[in-house]
Amino acid sequence: MWVEIIKWNKNTIIGLLNNDPYVVKSLKLGQEVKRNVNDMFDYILYLPDGTHEGNETGKIIEKMSKN
Repeated sequence: MWVEIIKWNKNTIIGLLNNDPYVVKSLKLGQEVKRNVNDMFDYILYLPDGTHEGNETGKIIEKMSKN
């Protein structure tokens, strides 16, 4: 699931789903979800200087595409 974060408060993330989840059929695109940060696999934090942090998924995909 891809979630656009709208609020991050310590260990709790609240966001909007950016896709219809394949496995969890009860959740839908645009739905608000609330999760513990420890339940998340990856994130991308875009910084004001144009850089970003996180995106481990992108690094895995890039590495796999080179093989």
